[in-house]
Amino acid sequence: MGMRHYGLMMVAMGGALVFPSASLFAHPGHVHGIESSELASGLLHPWLGLDHVLAMVAVGVLAVRAGGRSVWLVPLAFVVSMFFGGIAAVNGLSLPGIEIGVVASVLALGLLISMSRDLPAQVAVATSLLFAWFHGQAHGAEALQVASFAAYSAGFLMATSALLLIGVAAGFWLQSLRSSAGFRVAGGAITAAGLLVIASLF
Repeated sequence: MGMRHYGLMMVAMGGALVFPSASLFAHPGHVHGIESSELASGLLHPWLGLDHVLAMVAVGVLAVRAGGRSVWLVPLAFVVSMFFGGIAAVNGLSLPGIEIGVVASVLALGLLISMSRDLPAQVAVATSLLFAWFHGQAHGAEALQVASFAAYSAGFLMATSALLLIGVAAGFWLQSLRSSAGFRVAGGAITAAGLLVIASLF
Protein backbone atom coordinates (compact mmCIF):
# COMPACT_ATOMS: atom_id res chain seq x y z
CA MET A 1 0.00 0.00 0.00
CA GLY A 2 1.44 3.38 -1.03
CA MET A 3 1.88 6.31 1.33
CA ARG A 4 -0.91 8.20 -0.40
CA HIS A 5 -3.40 5.37 0.01
CA TYR A 6 -2.29 4.81 3.58
CA GLY A 7 -2.89 8.48 4.37
CA LEU A 8 -6.38 8.32 2.86
CA MET A 9 -7.12 5.27 4.98
CA MET A 10 -6.08 7.13 8.12
CA VAL A 11 -8.40 10.05 7.30
CA ALA A 12 -11.23 7.58 6.70
CA MET A 13 -10.55 5.99 10.08
CA GLY A 14 -10.68 9.43 11.70
CA GLY A 15 -14.05 10.09 10.10
CA ALA A 16 -15.27 6.70 11.26
CA LEU A 17 -14.57 7.71 14.84
CA VAL A 18 -16.66 10.85 14.55
CA PHE A 19 -19.62 10.00 12.32
CA PRO A 20 -20.99 7.07 14.36
CA SER A 21 -21.35 9.38 17.33
CA ALA A 22 -23.17 11.88 15.13
CA SER A 23 -25.67 9.16 14.29
CA LEU A 24 -26.22 8.70 18.00
CA PHE A 25 -27.33 12.32 18.28
CA ALA A 26 -29.81 11.76 15.45
CA HIS A 27 -31.26 8.66 17.15
CA PRO A 28 -32.01 9.57 20.76
CA GLY A 29 -33.15 6.02 21.42
CA HIS A 30 -29.48 5.06 21.68
CA VAL A 31 -28.29 7.93 23.90
CA HIS A 32 -30.65 9.70 26.22
CA GLY A 33 -31.03 13.29 27.39
CA ILE A 34 -28.02 14.64 29.23
CA GLU A 35 -25.65 11.92 28.03
CA SER A 36 -26.35 12.78 24.40
CA SER A 37 -25.67 16.45 25.12
CA GLU A 38 -22.43 15.67 26.98
CA LEU A 39 -21.21 13.37 24.22
CA ALA A 40 -21.86 16.12 21.67
CA SER A 41 -20.04 18.64 23.85
CA GLY A 42 -17.02 16.39 24.22
CA LEU A 43 -17.00 15.61 20.52
CA LEU A 44 -17.05 19.28 19.52
CA HIS A 45 -14.74 20.72 22.17
CA PRO A 46 -11.36 19.74 20.65
CA TRP A 47 -12.38 21.25 17.30
CA LEU A 48 -13.34 24.63 18.75
CA GLY A 49 -9.91 25.68 20.00
CA LEU A 50 -7.25 26.42 17.36
CA ASP A 51 -4.51 25.53 19.84
CA HIS A 52 -6.04 22.08 20.45
CA VAL A 53 -6.51 21.40 16.74
CA LEU A 54 -2.98 22.52 15.84
CA ALA A 55 -1.37 20.49 18.62
CA MET A 56 -3.23 17.27 17.87
CA VAL A 57 -2.61 17.44 14.14
CA ALA A 58 1.04 18.28 14.89
CA VAL A 59 1.37 15.19 17.09
CA GLY A 60 0.22 13.04 14.17
CA VAL A 61 2.72 14.70 11.82
CA LEU A 62 5.50 14.33 14.39
CA ALA A 63 4.70 10.62 14.75
CA VAL A 64 5.37 10.11 11.05
CA ARG A 65 8.41 12.38 11.16
CA ALA A 66 9.91 10.23 13.92
CA GLY A 67 9.05 7.06 11.98
CA GLY A 68 9.07 3.41 12.95
CA ARG A 69 7.03 2.49 16.00
CA SER A 70 6.46 6.18 16.72
CA VAL A 71 3.77 6.23 14.03
CA TRP A 72 1.39 4.46 16.41
CA LEU A 73 3.12 4.89 19.79
CA VAL A 74 3.10 8.69 19.76
CA PRO A 75 -0.65 9.13 19.04
CA LEU A 76 -1.50 6.34 21.49
CA ALA A 77 0.61 7.98 24.19
CA PHE A 78 -1.20 11.27 23.55
CA VAL A 79 -4.66 9.76 23.91
CA VAL A 80 -3.78 7.85 27.09
CA SER A 81 -2.03 10.78 28.77
CA MET A 82 -4.80 13.20 27.82
CA PHE A 83 -7.43 10.89 29.26
CA PHE A 84 -5.67 10.57 32.61
CA GLY A 85 -4.92 14.30 32.64
CA GLY A 86 -8.65 14.90 32.26
CA ILE A 87 -9.45 12.50 35.11
CA ALA A 88 -6.91 14.26 37.32
CA ALA A 89 -8.48 17.65 36.59
CA VAL A 90 -11.97 16.37 37.36
CA ASN A 91 -10.66 15.14 40.71
CA GLY A 92 -9.11 18.50 41.57
CA LEU A 93 -5.51 17.66 40.62
CA SER A 94 -4.84 20.46 38.14
CA LEU A 95 -1.42 21.82 37.22
CA PRO A 96 -0.91 25.60 37.16
CA GLY A 97 -0.60 27.31 33.81
CA ILE A 98 -2.68 24.82 31.83
CA GLU A 99 -3.41 27.24 28.98
CA ILE A 100 0.27 28.19 28.76
CA GLY A 101 1.14 24.52 28.52
CA VAL A 102 -1.40 23.99 25.75
CA VAL A 103 -0.08 26.89 23.67
CA ALA A 104 3.54 25.92 24.41
CA SER A 105 2.77 22.47 23.01
CA VAL A 106 1.91 24.01 19.64
CA LEU A 107 5.19 25.91 19.51
CA ALA A 108 7.32 22.97 20.67
CA LEU A 109 5.68 20.46 18.34
CA GLY A 110 6.02 22.80 15.37
CA LEU A 111 9.71 23.30 16.10
CA LEU A 112 10.30 19.56 16.51
CA ILE A 113 8.60 18.83 13.18
CA SER A 114 10.64 21.46 11.36
CA MET A 115 14.01 20.66 12.98
CA SER A 116 14.05 16.92 13.76
CA ARG A 117 15.05 14.28 11.26
CA ASP A 118 16.02 11.27 13.36
CA LEU A 119 13.98 11.92 16.49
CA PRO A 120 14.30 8.95 18.89
CA ALA A 121 11.00 7.21 19.59
CA GLN A 122 11.51 7.71 23.34
CA VAL A 123 11.78 11.49 22.91
CA ALA A 124 8.76 11.64 20.62
CA VAL A 125 6.65 9.57 23.02
CA ALA A 126 7.81 11.56 26.07
CA THR A 127 6.95 14.83 24.30
CA SER A 128 3.52 13.48 23.42
CA LEU A 129 2.89 12.30 27.00
CA LEU A 130 3.92 15.66 28.47
CA PHE A 131 1.86 17.94 26.27
CA ALA A 132 -1.14 15.62 26.17
CA TRP A 133 -1.39 15.98 29.94
CA PHE A 134 -1.97 19.73 29.59
CA HIS A 135 -4.61 19.17 26.91
CA GLY A 136 -6.29 16.59 29.13
CA GLN A 137 -6.27 19.01 32.03
CA ALA A 138 -7.94 21.63 29.86
CA HIS A 139 -10.61 19.17 28.73
CA GLY A 140 -11.07 17.98 32.32
CA ALA A 141 -11.62 21.54 33.52
CA GLU A 142 -14.34 21.87 30.91
CA ALA A 143 -15.83 18.57 32.09
CA LEU A 144 -16.43 20.05 35.54
CA GLN A 145 -19.39 21.88 34.00
CA VAL A 146 -21.07 18.76 32.59
CA ALA A 147 -23.20 16.12 34.25
CA SER A 148 -21.70 13.01 32.68
CA PHE A 149 -17.91 12.83 32.48
CA ALA A 150 -18.10 9.38 30.86
CA ALA A 151 -20.13 10.65 27.90
CA TYR A 152 -18.09 13.85 27.62
CA SER A 153 -14.76 12.01 27.72
CA ALA A 154 -15.96 9.51 25.11
CA GLY A 155 -16.70 12.44 22.82
CA PHE A 156 -13.41 14.25 23.26
CA LEU A 157 -11.42 11.02 22.92
CA MET A 158 -13.14 10.27 19.59
CA ALA A 159 -12.56 13.80 18.32
CA THR A 160 -8.94 13.75 19.48
CA SER A 161 -8.32 10.41 17.77
CA ALA A 162 -9.78 11.80 14.55
CA LEU A 163 -7.48 14.84 14.70
CA LEU A 164 -4.46 12.65 15.42
CA LEU A 165 -5.27 10.42 12.45
CA ILE A 166 -5.65 13.47 10.22
CA GLY A 167 -2.19 14.55 11.40
CA VAL A 168 -0.76 11.11 10.63
CA ALA A 169 -2.31 11.23 7.15
CA ALA A 170 -0.78 14.69 6.62
CA GLY A 171 2.56 13.34 7.81
CA PHE A 172 2.47 10.48 5.30
CA TRP A 173 1.59 12.94 2.55
CA LEU A 174 4.58 15.12 3.49
CA GLN A 175 6.76 12.01 3.60
CA SER A 176 5.60 11.04 0.11
CA LEU A 177 7.15 14.26 -1.19
CA ARG A 178 10.54 12.67 -0.40
CA SER A 179 11.94 15.95 0.85
CA SER A 180 12.42 17.25 4.38
CA ALA A 181 11.43 20.70 3.11
CA GLY A 182 7.76 19.77 3.42
CA PHE A 183 8.15 18.95 7.10
CA ARG A 184 10.14 22.15 7.68
CA VAL A 185 7.43 24.25 6.06
CA ALA A 186 4.65 22.46 7.95
CA GLY A 187 6.49 22.78 11.26
CA GLY A 188 7.19 26.45 10.62
CA ALA A 189 3.53 27.08 9.78
CA ILE A 190 2.39 25.35 12.98
CA THR A 191 4.87 27.36 15.03
CA ALA A 192 3.75 30.62 13.40
CA ALA A 193 0.11 29.77 14.08
CA GLY A 194 1.01 29.06 17.70
CA LEU A 195 2.59 32.52 17.96
CA LEU A 196 -0.62 34.04 16.60
CA VAL A 197 -2.59 32.18 19.26
CA ILE A 198 -0.27 33.62 21.92
CA ALA A 199 -0.69 37.11 20.49
CA SER A 200 -4.46 36.74 20.63
CA LEU A 201 -4.27 36.11 24.39
CA PHE A 202 -2.95 39.59 25.07
